Formats: sequence, structure tokens, C-alpha cells
Amino acid sequence: MTLEAEHDLLYPLSMFRSARRIPALSYETMEGSEMPLPYRDLLVHDGDMTSRLEQFHGMAIYVDRLHSSEDGGAYFREVILRRESDEVAVEYGAIEISLSALPEDERAEVLAARRPLGGILNHHRI
Repeated sequence: MTLEAEHDLLYPLSMFRSARRIPALSYETMEGSEMPLPYRDLLVHDGDMTSRLEQFHGMAIYVDRLHSSEDGGAYFREVILRRESDEVAVEYGAIEISLSALPEDERAEVLAARRPLGGILNHHRI
């Protein structure tokens, strides 16, 4: 991650948009307590998004990979997370994953891009 990326709240989403020449997003920051419900319950927490989404929707979530790439030990992916039973989109996201931080089996599971990272980490108790 570059110094510029460290200060970019939307990284790696901004990287994916820039690569496709899509204009940068404008946004405002706010305190978690200012976030309206039900978004606060989904977005303001110290846990992982996967378990929050599965709890909120009452079903398993799977990855619909839009784009992915590897650069050294980093794996970048842009995804839509979908409900398993009816394929409804519940989240759009972009993530950078440090592959070197994962055991070999879990690394292969991340690269297969079927389950969200949070689901993999929770399943393997990492």
C-alpha cells in the first residue's frame, strides 16, 4: 500500500475506479453515532461485515467477483456480495488482502473467490 493509499479512505475502491477511468467519489465522514438506523447496525462495529450481513439477512452470503488481481503478496478484488438463496445483492465492495498473512489452504480459498474473507477467517478461526 502506498502512502497515498494510506490516507485514502476509499482505497482500494478508488484504485479500481481510477484503473477504469471512473471519476472519484465525493463523500463526507461522520461519527458512527450519527449514522441512521438500520445502517448503523450494519456499518458501525468492530467485527467483520460477513457475519453482520448474514445475521441481518438471515442467510449465507457468497462472493460474485467482478475484478481481481495480484501484485506481489497483495490480492485485490472488487465484488458484489449476494444472498445465497436468492442471489440478491447485499453489498458492493473492494478489498486488498495480504496473502502472505494467510496459511496456504486459506490463501487458496481466498483466491477461489467464492466466500467472503470474513466467512473464511471465521470458519478457520483466524
